[in-house]
Amino acid sequence: MRVLVIGSGGREHALAWRLRRSESVTHVIAAPGNPGIAQEAECVSVRDNTVATFVTLAIERDIDLTVVGPEALLVGGLVDGFGATRKRIVGPTVRNARLEGSKVFAKRFFAQHKIPTAAFDAVTSPAEAEAVLRRSR
Repeated sequence: MRVLVIGSGGREHALAWRLRRSESVTHVIAAPGNPGIAQEAECVSVRDNTVATFVTLAIERDIDLTVVGPEALLVGGLVDGFGATRKRIVGPTVRNARLEGSKVFAKRFFAQHKIPTAAFDAVTSPAEAEAVLRRSR
């Protein structure tokens, strides 16, 4: 199996390291990767971090499975963009990535569904923040 790991951080390094040791994985490609990841995978430069760039890369490199690290790409629709290609990808759709991409959305979701979480306030201005701070003293 040929696997594409998208990202360049520590999370992606750990993923590439583990995937390279899997008996079912024949080749690991990281985009864009970093010098540490290059010890575990073939690093490929990308012209930009768009859905189209990564979809094209997966098709051109005959990738069997794509693993996404950065949440911004998930929130930006990467998994949804892979949908029409029939290429396998690990990660949530835009709708579900909102839980990770927006802390306010997640907190409101937890409250709505009675999922235990710490108390919170969401503010949109310095004046609202000051009012919340005054109330909490």
